[in-house]
This record gives sequence, structure tokens and C-alpha cells, in this order.
Amino acid sequence: MIDSFVIAVVFVFVMLAIVAIDLGQAGFDVESDAALSDGGAAAVLVVPPVLGVGWYGFQQGRTGRTAGRAVVGLRLISDKTGRPPGGGQGLLRMLVLAGMVLSGLGFILDLLWPVLRPHRQRFTDRWLGLSVVRD
Repeated sequence: MIDSFVIAVVFVFVMLAIVAIDLGQAGFDVESDAALSDGGAAAVLVVPPVLGVGWYGFQQGRTGRTAGRAVVGLRLISDKTGRPPGGGQGLLRMLVLAGMVLSGLGFILDLLWPVLRPHRQRFTDRWLGLSVVRD
């Protein structure tokens, strides 16, 4: 929940910055009916999620923690080394999770996998050789 809040705040600020830049370039006037350009609208829809997923994935891979995991005492580790997996591996984890969310059914499978398996490890983590452990 904490991580979702952090990402939402970043999303809102990036979105507002894009809107401000786009409207500023369009010569926004309070009395006119200026709207976002097609490129500005696309940027609002694409850039914040890409930055959020990228930052979140890189951060959890580099440190093994996110804001939420730090609060509850959890960290992400590589099964091979027992250390944080690295920014690239964390980013790959987030890209796989994003793909599963977009597919819908894959995301449900990923959430149910720990309940059905003795290792209590998400499908994506098992596949990538990662574990979330308590400190």
C-alpha cells in the first residue's frame, strides 16, 4: 500500500508537469479552450507509468527494498547470492509483473501461486530466481 501511494504521488507530479509543459507550449490562455495536444495526451498516459515501473523495479533490485518493504521489514533477494538481485533483475521483475497485469489471467495466477505452492513464492519470483524474505 505504501509503495502504491509513492508511485501514485510520482505519477500525479509527472502528469501535472507534462500537462503544464504541453499547455505552455500551446500558449494556454485562461479564456481560450486550449487542450492537450495529441502528443501531450499520449505522454500523460505513457510516461508516468513507464517511469513508475522503471524506478520501482530498479530501486527494488538495487537495494532489495521499496518504501513499503522497508516499513514491514521485507527485502527482495536473489536465490543464488542471498543479496539484492541488482537493478536490471529488479526491472525485469517489474516488466514481467506489468505484462502479467496487462494479461489479467497471468496476474491472478501470479497472486494465487504462493497459496498453492509450499515455497509461498510468487510465480514470477520463482521463475526469476528471487525471494522476498524478512529481515
